[in-house]
Amino acid sequence: MFIERDRLKGFKSFGGEHELLFSPGFTAIVGPNGSGKSNILDGLRWVLGEGSPNRLRITKQSDLLFQGSASVPSAGETEVLLSLREDPQICTVRREFSPESGTTLSVDGVRIRLQDLDEIKREWHLEGEQFAFIGQGEVAEAIRQRPLQRRTVLEALFGIDRYRKKREDASQKLKSATDELARLQTLVLELTMRRDEILPLVSIAEEARGILHELEGRRRDYYFSRRTFLEKEIVSLQHHVSSVDSRKAQAIEWETLWEYGLRFYQSKIAGLKQNSRSLGETLIALDSQRDSLHRQCFAVGLSVKGAREKLCSLAEDT
Repeated sequence: MFIERDRLKGFKSFGGEHELLFSPGFTAIVGPNGSGKSNILDGLRWVLGEGSPNRLRITKQSDLLFQGSASVPSAGETEVLLSLREDPQICTVRREFSPESGTTLSVDGVRIRLQDLDEIKREWHLEGEQFAFIGQGEVAEAIRQRPLQRRTVLEALFGIDRYRKKREDASQKLKSATDELARLQTLVLELTMRRDEILPLVSIAEEARGILHELEGRRRDYYFSRRTFLEKEIVSLQHHVSSVDSRKAQAIEWETLWEYGLRFYQSKIAGLKQNSRSLGETLIALDSQRDSLHRQCFAVGLSVKGAREKLCSLAEDT
């Protein structure tokens, strides 16, 4: 495996876009002071997950951005792209940063988390004794270091720190598990004591539950019988209402007939009364005619009587 390509865009002293091509066996970058050798190494470390400000020689993340020059404007975002080759495979790691969106990391175009990068580095032999980046002056610094500091550097160089970290993680997990076990044991003890306290109440609760269950059953039976009774009452009332409606309809029909008959006979009675008045008037007229005829007959009788008397008188005279 070897680093095939390193592309820097707006990173530290590299304004614009710069691409460095490497070949197998490439081991060192040399040049005059200020030419950017250390910044190239910082870019390699950063794209491979380094986040320590001291290792990257910065105080804040924005220091990774190109600050601008007389001919090149400052960068609003920075990007480092690293291509690894192990024929026939190629792996591309890209890390970007901007003040607005923060840091993003992707491998072969797929965005990943920073902790996922460790597995990829192991797959490509970029950890421990397999691969190391040594900056300018770091060898002299290692010589001047104290034994404990030098041990830390050598452990990181040979990959021992990974196992130390695993051991520390395992110890931390063991401590957490021990603490959790102690907490659970305390909880079990408290629950046992609580169980002993509430045990006398359990039988009471069971009895109460049985009583409640029986009451629930009786309540269901009562509601069922009550519902059955009310349903029968509803059916009876519906029949009664139907009967009343039928009788009401008959009564309305009879009332209509009675009203019709009453109007009919009232009309008849009015006609009879009218005829009675007419007959009364006729009877009065006939009585008047009768009296007039009686008077006429009486007058005629008197006339006849006078005539007879005259005839008798005349007869006697002759």
